[in-house]
Amino acid sequence: MGYRSDVKYVMQFRDNEHCAEFVAVQKMKSDVYKEAVEGCEIKGDRIYFHADDWKWYEGSFPVVDAHCRMMEEVSEFGGSYYFMRLGETHEDVEERYLYSEDDSIEPPWDAIVFHRHTDFEY
Repeated sequence: MGYRSDVKYVMQFRDNEHCAEFVAVQKMKSDVYKEAVEGCEIKGDRIYFHADDWKWYEGSFPVVDAHCRMMEEVSEFGGSYYFMRLGETHEDVEERYLYSEDDSIEPPWDAIVFHRHTDFEY
């Protein structure tokens, strides 16, 4: 079955138009990029992605590589991103972020919340 992760990222753009331009460019690249974008939720000037139980291995799955490349390219469109991956173990937490090229758009820190809590089982 393999090691699986919970993955979330949010891209923040200067405005809705920059977001729409980014989406249009990604869809024109290839079917893999189109699949990656269509797996996202677009809300105004933000793009949200969430996947449960994914094998998030860069270099092994084309759609994972497409998501990673999109995050790298977001600053070229005046955007930023915040990424979080939670692995199967408590210690396996990965966070990445990127400011826009001109540093005017901060990563959307408020968009992903990480909660760890305990509870009783009766």
